[in-house]
Amino acid sequence: MSTSIAFIMSIIALATLATFSPDTALAQSAVPPSAQLSGGSSLDQPSDAQLERTVKGLLARDPLTRGAHIEVRTQDRLVILSGRVQSARVAARAVQLVAGVNGVKGIENQLESRGS
Repeated sequence: MSTSIAFIMSIIALATLATFSPDTALAQSAVPPSAQLSGGSSLDQPSDAQLERTVKGLLARDPLTRGAHIEVRTQDRLVILSGRVQSARVAARAVQLVAGVNGVKGIENQLESRGS
């Protein structure tokens, strides 16, 4: 059951990140929308270490994810969430928070939930 929840959460994360039309994105540039928000240059993108600190801070401050044991890693601006959380709701909130961070190019959700 945890595997199917993780799969569903990954789909939700991808849907959340896909907020622009491919035609518009191609017409604008090959730079992801999050890069365009910070001036359009990939040089303006936060480093993996900066992204990791930002995500960890958001998770620590959010009332729903604050006490959760969520491991955060980044690799080439891909944020990897892992660990066991109390519910699918907590996992979904973690993914939602990460999706809103400038510079994140993707989310790999490896969170397992103990309940529903």
